[in-house]
Amino acid sequence: EFRRVLFRSLLLVKLTAIFGITCHGAVGLFFHAYITERGPAGVALLGTVQHLASIGAVPAWRWALSRAGKRNALIAALLVYGLACLSWMSATPAEPDWIFNLRAIAIGTGFCGIVLVTTTMLPETIQEDVEQHGVSRAGTMAGLFAGVEKTSFALSPLVTGLLLSSA
Repeated sequence: EFRRVLFRSLLLVKLTAIFGITCHGAVGLFFHAYITERGPAGVALLGTVQHLASIGAVPAWRWALSRAGKRNALIAALLVYGLACLSWMSATPAEPDWIFNLRAIAIGTGFCGIVLVTTTMLPETIQEDVEQHGVSRAGTMAGLFAGVEKTSFALSPLVTGLLLSSA
């Protein structure tokens, strides 16, 4: 029963994190058009810097996994991403490019950590389930894991759109 709780917790973390990440992406153009006044060029710059930071962060997250463990690495990734997103509250049109880019680097780094760490937790959770029950449910567990991710990707723009429409 303890292992099922771990798998459910992993699914809940994945659902919540991806939902938040995709909500952040869904409001990006609106935010950069009206708040930072950077428009589509700002979104393109943000996306480019975030993706380059994600690629560059892979070795750092691998190191963090080996040193701090999966749970602590995931907490760190969630904190990096969450704090970087909260920092948008202080963004203004007069914000220097280096702050904008630093924020993009933090978001990309946190995103990379969330995806890598949750993905590395899945095989371990599957193995623990096999050891406890003597039966492999890897396909079902991997399917649920992917399904949660796809559900988050589908629901967040809908929820974001409804919230923006009501505002």
